[in-house]
Amino acid sequence: MEDQRMDWEAIGAASETVAAVAVCVTLIFLTVQLRQSNKSQKTAAYQTYIDARTALQVSLLQREANTALLGTSFAPLSRTNEQLQDYHQVLHLSMTYFAMAFRLWKDGLLSDDEWNANLSMLSEFKGSEGFRLW
Repeated sequence: MEDQRMDWEAIGAASETVAAVAVCVTLIFLTVQLRQSNKSQKTAAYQTYIDARTALQVSLLQREANTALLGTSFAPLSRTNEQLQDYHQVLHLSMTYFAMAFRLWKDGLLSDDEWNANLSMLSEFKGSEGFRLW
């Protein structure tokens, strides 16, 4: 009878060991998955930033947007309603881009140099008469 009791205790101890190993393996697996997920989210956020920057640059290459930005920045009161709407759209796109850059910089995904470059562009926008009237 005593031998049977020892066998059950040994089986119980072995099953506890197997369960502990299974928990450790599961935790390691979840840690690896979480790191990969965080890395892919950071990559996706940075890609969105690059896409927004590209969209802003492409919009500024269009003649209407470029005219709206340059002409309206310095002489907003001499513009038509359509030109003012174009200017508003360019500024809205720009501010969305700068807000995204700021969030990425705060999260550590954008270097200080990249953020400072964005900040200097934003300062140029803010200095224009059109921006102040916006």
